[in-house]
Amino acid sequence: MFTIIKFSLSFAISFFILSIPINDRLVFDFLSEWAEPVTQNVFSVTKKASKKVIEESKDFGKKLFSNADPIVDQVNSGQSAALRSTRERERANKKTRKLHRYTPSKKIQDEYSKEEIEQLKSLMSD
Repeated sequence: MFTIIKFSLSFAISFFILSIPINDRLVFDFLSEWAEPVTQNVFSVTKKASKKVIEESKDFGKKLFSNADPIVDQVNSGQSAALRSTRERERANKKTRKLHRYTPSKKIQDEYSKEEIEQLKSLMSD
């Protein structure tokens, strides 16, 4: 709160002083006339320096990224779809379809007794 009051008071006093007329011109006009060559010089030097810094940072960024190893996403496996031919994919699909198809063999059916089979059927029907 004190800072806001202090700033407002300083602004009002400086505005008042710069608005005082001397020989039909304001004090601000005299100061502006005197400071104009200095400020133009400061701005031109600052502009040149900032352009130089920007160019140097661009060059540094290019060097930084040109020296970096690119990250390459690779699959080092023969299982990759991109590396396999169409025939190999078709064969693999047929094999997986055969594996997922349920075909009970006689060997498995013979291991269950008739009672167990009936119990299983009754459980599945419920």
